[in-house]
Amino acid sequence: MDWHVIIDNWPLLSKGVWVTVEIFVYTLVLGTALGIPLGVLSNSKIAAVRLPVFGIIEVFRGLPVPITLFFVFFAAPYVLHIDIPSKIAAVSGLTLWCMSEIAEVVRGALQSIPKGQTEAGKAHALTYFQILVWILLPQAFRRMLPPLIGIYNRLAKSTTLAALIGVRDLITAGQIVIERTMASLEIYLFIIAVFFILCYPFSIASFYLEKKLSR
Repeated sequence: MDWHVIIDNWPLLSKGVWVTVEIFVYTLVLGTALGIPLGVLSNSKIAAVRLPVFGIIEVFRGLPVPITLFFVFFAAPYVLHIDIPSKIAAVSGLTLWCMSEIAEVVRGALQSIPKGQTEAGKAHALTYFQILVWILLPQAFRRMLPPLIGIYNRLAKSTTLAALIGVRDLITAGQIVIERTMASLEIYLFIIAVFFILCYPFSIASFYLEKKLSR
């Protein structure tokens, strides 16, 4: 195998790596920032709040990620009469998926907490917001952390789908290099190594947390 192909094409490959990492980080931050409030709202006792939020969560959890990406990149610009760059469309589509998955984890974690915790907070004259912030969410966070890490792991792998809408990420850069050099084995091994480095820490963290929190 000729590993010089990696060195010779490093500017293109490194740019692809950077774009992939950018998409992952942006989506992780946005998905978490939107998913947690949605998960809380999905537990609301007010049906006018709970039902629309639940619908949003179920739609984007149920849709295949490529379909969501295609919708954001192709359909949304037509409906909204705006131009959406491919990288922004990739971040938006992956954020919708990540947001819905995290919201479902938060919803489940909050529902798993015994109702006596809420009643105890009410007995101390706490508002629902205070009960949520000081009693429910801290306990829920401990329960949601392992599946949350699992979602981040899946998100890192799902960034490869950005290539479907023309993003010049690592997958696209690798394909360009392969077309130039025919060194498919070396390039694919490089791509595997990059995603292993990106994903493996999440796998280790998830395993460690599940083992520690199950004690």
